[in-house]
Amino acid sequence: MWVQDELLWAAAWLYQASNNQYYLDYLGRNGDSMGGTGWTMTEFGWDVKYAGVQTLVAKVIIIPIVLKLIIINNQSAMRI
Repeated sequence: MWVQDELLWAAAWLYQASNNQYYLDYLGRNGDSMGGTGWTMTEFGWDVKYAGVQTLVAKVIIIPIVLKLIIINNQSAMRI
């Protein structure tokens, strides 16, 4: 029975909702072994959540980093 994508999907949403590091660590430990990082996902649906997991994790991880970089860039520009 294929439930790995559901477990990753749940962990991604639980991390976003709670900001509990446990769920992000779970994704990091299990993402590859559960098939969530090995190839380009081309579909998302009720029975295939890998693309959603990748998108949500990218959003949760990358957006805060980008916002920090924008703030740093703006602060640097003000000093000039």
